Amino acid sequence: MSWRRSTAAALLASAPLWATLGGCGGQGDDATTAPTPTSEAPLPRQPVFTGRLDVIVQPALGVVNEEDCTPAHNRACSADGQAFVPITDPAPATLVEARARLAEGHTSWTTVLRFDAASRAALTRAAARAGAAGGMVLVMDADRLVLAAAPFTLVRGRSIVFDDLDKPDAWQLVENVLGD
Repeated sequence: MSWRRSTAAALLASAPLWATLGGCGGQGDDATTAPTPTSEAPLPRQPVFTGRLDVIVQPALGVVNEEDCTPAHNRACSADGQAFVPITDPAPATLVEARARLAEGHTSWTTVLRFDAASRAALTRAAARAGAAGGMVLVMDADRLVLAAAPFTLVRGRSIVFDDLDKPDAWQLVENVLGD
């Protein structure tokens, strides 16, 4: 190795050290001054659910001007207090994945709730009944808390696909499933 290469390699290897110390500009920099730590918080991890979660799918109508929602046989409630009235009996389903992703074009988010193959019939039935009444398809936990409320048009096979969301709404759908 020539002396030029070895000198260049040594300078490049020491670049992080002299860059941290402020360089050798002869501008009165104090080489003993430590870099100032930043107070930036780490980026949050994108929520993802994979596994098997037993849920209930239910066609329902939204209730307008409900002040206090209490889950019951004839009432389902979302975490934000929105009330729903069931149209027909609920059906069991199994959620296997909930994931939010940045949409093509990077201008919005998409959240997909994916169910196992055995749940497809329950989703199709719930979407058809909700569509006939102009309602929604609810995904609820065993306590009848609504994890997601979707217009029937968002049911696609064994998935419910929420398009054109902002990031907080997309992530919140997944966090509802996670129980956060």
